[in-house]
Amino acid sequence: MPESERGEKRALLVAAAEHFRLGAEAARQIPDWAMYAQLKSLESAACATGEVQAFQQAFESAREALKAWRILPFRNLTSDISFEFNLADALAVRALLVAEFDVAVDALERAAVLLHRLRGRHDGDRRKYINDDVLLHWDWAYVYMTQGDSRRAFHQILKARRNIGGLTNPINVGRLHCAVATIALACAEDDDPKSPTRGRLLKVAKDEIAFAYQSTRDHDDQNGIAMVMLTDALWLGMSGRKRGRIKLLNDAQAIASTQQDPSLTELVRIGWGDEYLIRGDFVKAAECYRTAEMSLTRQGHVDQARKARLRLDRLPPVVAPSASETTTTPPPNGDISPN
Repeated sequence: MPESERGEKRALLVAAAEHFRLGAEAARQIPDWAMYAQLKSLESAACATGEVQAFQQAFESAREALKAWRILPFRNLTSDISFEFNLADALAVRALLVAEFDVAVDALERAAVLLHRLRGRHDGDRRKYINDDVLLHWDWAYVYMTQGDSRRAFHQILKARRNIGGLTNPINVGRLHCAVATIALACAEDDDPKSPTRGRLLKVAKDEIAFAYQSTRDHDDQNGIAMVMLTDALWLGMSGRKRGRIKLLNDAQAIASTQQDPSLTELVRIGWGDEYLIRGDFVKAAECYRTAEMSLTRQGHVDQARKARLRLDRLPPVVAPSASETTTTPPPNGDISPN
């Protein structure tokens, strides 16, 4: 998307979020809590878009929406339960974006209760139920990954994987395959290098990467393709293979540059950090992780910044540059690869 169109879309979404906010305030004065919850939910959705990325406002609006909805008397209607599920699930996702993990867990637990109530209803949408069940397990996997608990994350992502055919958004299919591979690799990192379990996890990751490539390419999901490339490069490194790793990282870097996506650029930087780590260059790995953490935090991607922090924390003690000495943005040509 051209920069002019991107800017125009962002301006429209920012204006929409403001109108939803003003409408919600008017509803609160009445008070009409049902209308307030709906408008705060719309405000949150607008703020969480890739163009706006006002994640703190998105989180606060989502929390207000669920809080307002729960003021209303409970009605055992499928439409009401489904709407509250959507509010709880959205709050969990927004909470993860700003590292409000306790809120995310509470919201996911509420969403699980509501989804259980929707199960088997004669007036329910079975396909939507399966889709929501997959996304709920995926959200739990993400929670565990942000806490560094790859084993529990793997358990949850496999539950999501079993019903992958029920996803209603085709873009999510490739990204779920990529998530399975990423979490399998995280589990393999925790295993003994000679463990047979590690070999099985690497095999799972390899298969999921192949599925992810096919799906992301079929749907021209450029950001998804870049994320699969980063996972593939890590798989090659963990499998002891040298050929292809640098090309994958360079290709992912090119996509990030073309898409003009700063957060994806920093995920590529984490990928270079992984490459340095595999080479045994802990100082340069630490520099990549630290720079990515700082940049992602500044951008408001607290959840992704935590990914870099977890990698930093796992490094052996090294004499690494201080935070003030690291480069916080790529050079003018966007090149963040090794010299």
